Amino acid sequence: MRKIICILLLFTMFMPLIAVAESTASDTDEYYHEETGIHFSIPDGWREDDLSKDRKILKMKMSPATNDITNISYGCQDVWQIMAITYSISTREESNAVVDGEFLKEMFGSEMEGFTVREYAGIPWGIGTMKQGSALGVEMEALCAVTVRNGYYIQFMMIDLSEKDQYTNDFYTVLESVYFD
Repeated sequence: MRKIICILLLFTMFMPLIAVAESTASDTDEYYHEETGIHFSIPDGWREDDLSKDRKILKMKMSPATNDITNISYGCQDVWQIMAITYSISTREESNAVVDGEFLKEMFGSEMEGFTVREYAGIPWGIGTMKQGSALGVEMEALCAVTVRNGYYIQFMMIDLSEKDQYTNDFYTVLESVYFD
């Protein structure tokens, strides 16, 4: 059951990324999402893209100012109820103690190629790549980072169709900047 939920979360977040969004210069160098309490930096030279407000999982997408075929997205999903039952925990904060390398490997390891667990800013992240075909028949590869904090599934995903890998360091810079209220 947990594997099915994880697969649905990963693919639900991946599909909207191929849509084109208008971009605007970011008013700030930091993004904050009140629901999850997450803060992270927008890399230098990147801008926040406009998204419709009715998005359920995808909350933010950003692109380099000079490139519209690369983006990093942030999404989240409340998984508190599932975790409370599965792990017999009573507060959102207790869910953080459950999330370690083994948890991430069990939940997401088989869903991503090259899966590894790395820690950035004291937070364990499952890192790997996913391949997905688009409606246009183009196969895309996304670099993904997933974790669970305070009962929320958190995912960052980067799609770089430029095939130059010049923005990979920016993806990891975002992860290094993440902190929660």
